[in-house]
Amino acid sequence: MPVNKGKSDWNTLGLFSVIFLIAGTFLFLVALAHYWQVTLKERTDFKNSEISSVLHGKTAVEQKLAGVVSDINFLAAYGKHYQTRYGNVYSFFDDDHEQKRALTRFLRVFSREKQVYDQIRFLDPDGRERIRINYNKGSPYPVAVPDLQEKSSRYYFQDVQGLAKDELYISPLDLNIENGEIEIPYKPVIRLAKSVYNARKQYKGSLLLNVIGDGLLQGFREATDSARKHIMLVNKDGYWISSPDKEQEWGFMFDRPDNFSTLFPTAWEQIKNESAGQINTASNLITYTTINPLPEAFQTESTPHWKVISVVPRSHPALQGAFGKYRFLYGSILLLLALGSLLLASTIIRHRQSKMQVAFEQRFRKVLEHIDLLAVGMDIDGTITFCNQALAELTDWKREDMLGKNWFDVFVSQEYRSTARKTMHDLNAGIIDEISEDQLIQTRDGELRKVDWNHTLMKDAGGEIIGLTCIGENVTDIRAQEKQILTLSRAVEQSPVVVMIVDTLGEIQYVNPRFTEVTGYQPHEVIGKNPSILRSEPHAESEKYEYLWSSIRSGKTWHGIFKNRKKNGEIYWASASISALRDNQGEIANYIGVQEDITTRRELESELDQRNREVARSKTLAIVGRMASMVAHDLRNPLSSIKMSLQILSKPNQDIAGEYSRELKRIALQQVGYMENNLNDLLNYARPPALKPQWLDIKNVMNETINMLQGVISKHQADVKLNIQTGLPTLYADQSKLRLIFSNLISNAIQAGAKSGGSAEIFVDVMSRLGESTPSIQIEVFDNGPGIDDENIEQLFEPFFTTRAQGTGLGLAIVKGFVEQHRGSISLHTNLDGKGAVCTVQLPVSILTESSNIDPAPKTEARAETET
Repeated sequence: MPVNKGKSDWNTLGLFSVIFLIAGTFLFLVALAHYWQVTLKERTDFKNSEISSVLHGKTAVEQKLAGVVSDINFLAAYGKHYQTRYGNVYSFFDDDHEQKRALTRFLRVFSREKQVYDQIRFLDPDGRERIRINYNKGSPYPVAVPDLQEKSSRYYFQDVQGLAKDELYISPLDLNIENGEIEIPYKPVIRLAKSVYNARKQYKGSLLLNVIGDGLLQGFREATDSARKHIMLVNKDGYWISSPDKEQEWGFMFDRPDNFSTLFPTAWEQIKNESAGQINTASNLITYTTINPLPEAFQTESTPHWKVISVVPRSHPALQGAFGKYRFLYGSILLLLALGSLLLASTIIRHRQSKMQVAFEQRFRKVLEHIDLLAVGMDIDGTITFCNQALAELTDWKREDMLGKNWFDVFVSQEYRSTARKTMHDLNAGIIDEISEDQLIQTRDGELRKVDWNHTLMKDAGGEIIGLTCIGENVTDIRAQEKQILTLSRAVEQSPVVVMIVDTLGEIQYVNPRFTEVTGYQPHEVIGKNPSILRSEPHAESEKYEYLWSSIRSGKTWHGIFKNRKKNGEIYWASASISALRDNQGEIANYIGVQEDITTRRELESELDQRNREVARSKTLAIVGRMASMVAHDLRNPLSSIKMSLQILSKPNQDIAGEYSRELKRIALQQVGYMENNLNDLLNYARPPALKPQWLDIKNVMNETINMLQGVISKHQADVKLNIQTGLPTLYADQSKLRLIFSNLISNAIQAGAKSGGSAEIFVDVMSRLGESTPSIQIEVFDNGPGIDDENIEQLFEPFFTTRAQGTGLGLAIVKGFVEQHRGSISLHTNLDGKGAVCTVQLPVSILTESSNIDPAPKTEARAETET
């Protein structure tokens, strides 16, 4: 039984889908719970890590600033200390010169040890620097008195003036400015200031520490290194102090418009008003906290603060969920589940199919027993396991005798056996599943029958191929009829003459393509109409048309000539033959007419006849003169040779050796043959024999001609190449005369090519050409000789004209005469490149008329000719 693999696959797929759906749903729910649990944990951990990162940054900055606060408080308290010298009380902040020097030394040591202060300055109450210690990259030095500056106009001095006794001032973190210009390279600085008093609690000025900002920022970056790609430090106005993008930093120093608040305006409103938090936006996770540079006890409304902000895009893997991390695990479990489901489904389906197959095979064989079609079953080796009665009757075998025999060895014809075995192999190999083909089988008596088989594979429950079931129909007669119909159809469609079919009422049923070419009417314009639409005069000569219809209705064939009118109004003449077509019962069902357009021929015939008579009269005298010269020359020389040989042989008392005698006789016979060929040429030219035309395949004619010339080809070591277009129509011509024409032309080409100094190369091209009235076949012969002199071209076809030392000069004249007998044409010219010559012959494919000098043949059909 042929297993329906597609249906089996669908059944397995359906059951697999059910099993997989149930198990997959359970797996999906488990995986979903796992996914959400892991994703929620990872997102929570990541958010906490971001909070930790910003807190680390905050702590790092605040711890460094706490040390600075401690240092300035220490210096302020240290400066109030007094010492007794000679019973006097002094303070470092007094105006005493010695105290100033002592304070300078102390501050210099302090700067060197701390290594975090770019400058330590003591300003008097008027804003004038009294002491300034420059860090100088680890080599602190006091600035000379002349170089001390006036700082009363700087914002930080003015802000310090308003401080209470124990208050601290801290400036914004910005870039250091020297002499009114931003110092290059950039030097971030934050300033801490405090009012100082002497031991007598007298206000003595301000103490300022310029903290090196690079150390502060470096500590911030090291504390937030794990989040360095998305964490930043901004001031209270949203400008970047530290950013992953260095181009964004210190924008407020250069009046740049872009800052964090312009990029994230909504988030900034919340950040600037809250000390810490986390914001989830559609595109980012933003975590922030606030850095307060001074302890709470020293803070005022003007105390600056900074924001540590982390901005993580939603595309970050930690925010995307855990699917990517566990996709291999999920995929592996899903694959194992699918394989298990498929295995279980396949096992269940195979069990079901095994039962169904047994029942189906029993029903299937019962059906094949009672059908009219041919049926046979075989195993993979071709051994017959089943056949029905219809096949047994066709092959004249008994059913029981056929079982067990090899199908290919006994019933497949010898020429088809290898193909049939290959088909069986391809089916077994799975290259093809089903095939429909015509196959010749042989009966018990060896007769061949053509059967249209449909082959189907037989498979077991597991899908393995176990054999082949073939159901077919005897199409021996049908294929023969189809072939005949196809051949006739092609002949009609490709016919060079007009073919028209009408019904018994005279309405046109079919016209071939040639009809459109001749009349200009498209098929849809004439189908269903009467052929009288083509008459040049619709009501003329009605009696003759009545005779036409009476002739064909009686079963006769009518021949005649029509004077018709084309669609564009032009008159044309057509030679026609009309006969009846009968159905299977012998009744006339249709009429078929075959027409040939002879307009041009009729117009030219009278003109050509008149011209030919005039030309013939003028040529006759010239031909007679040349013929006399040829006879005098070409016959006198061989006659002289014969005469001399006979005289030598006839002399008495001459002892002539046998070899010499035979040579004289051979010369005489050779000259006689030469004269005989010349006389034959004269007869062929003067009185050409009548044509004996038949339908020919031009390809066969050309191949025969080449074979005839093998001696000449070998003698001159010529290379003759024949190129024939495929699909050429057959030619109605005289076979022997065509061979003579082409053998003469090819032989001349070989002799011309041999004069070139090398081997002769001849090309013969055969192709179809569409002429104005009728299609034709064109034959071109190319050689590689010296070409043709222009003055000789017009005379080459003249009788008795030759450029050779020997010959009658009638060869091309005879060839031209034979071509014209076939209503063809011939021409000679030199190649365009001046190398070699080309001879072109055109032969029409239409049927020749009696005027072509054709041998009369008996006609069996009735002939009723008329000219309308």
